[in-house]
Amino acid sequence: DGAGLCENSSVESWQMIVFLHIAGLALVSANQEAIFPWHKKPAKTPPFDPKEFEAKVDRTVGKLLFENKLADHTLYSGVAGGNQFATIWVRDFCHATGGLLLKPSWRIGSKDVPSKQIVLSTLKEILSLIHDGQDDSKIKIPRALDSLGAHEDLLTFKVLKGGADLKKKVVWPFGEKDPGVGMQKFPHGKMYGYFKGEAGASETCDAGYLLILAFTRVAPLLNDTELTDFLQSSKDKLKKAIDFYSSAHRWETRNDKWYFNQTAWSEWKDSVKQEGISSYSNLQLVEALTKLIKLMKNDNRVAGALAEAKLFGPRFGSTGPQKLGDGSNGQYDALLGHLHDWTMDVYDYFHDNSTGLLRELDSHKDKELLKISHIDANLQWLETNEHSQEAQKLISLSKISEAFVQRNHGGGLRTLHGINTLGWPQKEVSPGKSVIGLYQYHGTFAWSWWTCWFAEIAAKESNTELAQELLQFIWRTQYDSALGDQKFSNYISEVYSNTHIVHTIGYVSETPFLWGSSYCVRAIEALKQTQAATTATPAALEEEGQLKHEVNQVNNTALFENAEAESEPKQRLSRRFSLRSNAKLEATLQGSDEAMFLQEL
Repeated sequence: DGAGLCENSSVESWQMIVFLHIAGLALVSANQEAIFPWHKKPAKTPPFDPKEFEAKVDRTVGKLLFENKLADHTLYSGVAGGNQFATIWVRDFCHATGGLLLKPSWRIGSKDVPSKQIVLSTLKEILSLIHDGQDDSKIKIPRALDSLGAHEDLLTFKVLKGGADLKKKVVWPFGEKDPGVGMQKFPHGKMYGYFKGEAGASETCDAGYLLILAFTRVAPLLNDTELTDFLQSSKDKLKKAIDFYSSAHRWETRNDKWYFNQTAWSEWKDSVKQEGISSYSNLQLVEALTKLIKLMKNDNRVAGALAEAKLFGPRFGSTGPQKLGDGSNGQYDALLGHLHDWTMDVYDYFHDNSTGLLRELDSHKDKELLKISHIDANLQWLETNEHSQEAQKLISLSKISEAFVQRNHGGGLRTLHGINTLGWPQKEVSPGKSVIGLYQYHGTFAWSWWTCWFAEIAAKESNTELAQELLQFIWRTQYDSALGDQKFSNYISEVYSNTHIVHTIGYVSETPFLWGSSYCVRAIEALKQTQAATTATPAALEEEGQLKHEVNQVNNTALFENAEAESEPKQRLSRRFSLRSNAKLEATLQGSDEAMFLQEL
């Protein structure tokens, strides 16, 4: 109709304007040294300062939190970034909850807002926009939330404009250079859900289990009134987030075992197709369901609210849909046992004996893809199996470091790579990303979020030297000399290439970046806890109620040697041990430099 033609014409006009804007900036970028020789200035990198690093992290998070006063409630939330991602991206926010909740409150404007209120407020908003669908196969969970209006392309325009404006700050010789100043407008007013993804993707396969995971993090922090209110208002939509994974069309078998099967372009590495069975996604889904069932086991209110939510029956020993139930007759313990089996099935199928790592993806049994390992699945293995010495023997920090950390001739950490090969096959990468210089966006490029996740896990395993190196890499790279005198060093950026912040012909790494900075919070807090556990006797810490983290009693080197010495690495572990064992473990810091670093923190 006429209105539709007018709207399409407007859409095409805006697309052309944005394209020409980006093209002009790209030309300036390509010739900036010739045209503006004074523009490229060397940036000095000061010595690593733990307190300043933490201030940089908190500054980044604080820049991205906001308040949105609506007619019947107030939304406290955070956008993924200040420029191209100045929107509530569901994946990014849910990941960020792990770091946000480690601090009691965050400053939003003139208010100190409790972190649990920020998380709870955003979860309610996201859940309210889930589309039920006619059946479980039609459930739609939003990819992003904003106040732009109902048309999906409005979000695309905002992303393109924000990216172009950030590029302008980098390449233009005049005007504001600080990426955290003059950011894009944050959501304000009525919120809308946006569902479309890369290359025509119509769903986000990880949004549901990330919402579950975020709920399990915030629920224990709520008082009775807060939890009751949340369950009354949001339990039906939270059940839909669980039911999303119960539909048979989302599952496939390998070696007679069932695995979650994701659609193309629908997980976090959305510049690569990633269609099929992902070890990372399966392990993250296991983690979310494990934490949910443990929460239900300990809280009758949550159990009663979610008892009718459904799981995919065959994965849990049932021919039909499996309800979570009320926990009677040992039901929750049985479900946890099936989740343990699922974890070990992932290991059995994806473990590569030659590298000691999990391979990433089985896409229709494509042999080329099945050879590749990504760091995310291997870190997720340690996260899902936290506190398990046995799991650490199967996939160790030393093997992960050997595969994904590149060191210089002196042995120091130079950079990190996301995958253990030169790149994803060309057929796997989005042509649109390749054109703007992002062929390696989800390949060899190093992301701030998983670099700090790596540091957090290293700290928890008492490898403080590695944790320190990883945080120093973030610190050092934020002072990227290729960006001249721009103020990227004030924040945490999105993604890095070798020793630089990503800056291609058509893209500049989002800065400031919530997902990455929130994982930096987690890493910093893990290092602090490791120091606390090693500077006083366990008895004294227990007496004072400060023993919040248990560290490994076995020297890491010995642990790694044991892992590498496993003669049958794919041998199935006995069900007698728990992948979530709570054994108290101890370790001692080695080296005065580490002690001084942690003392400063």
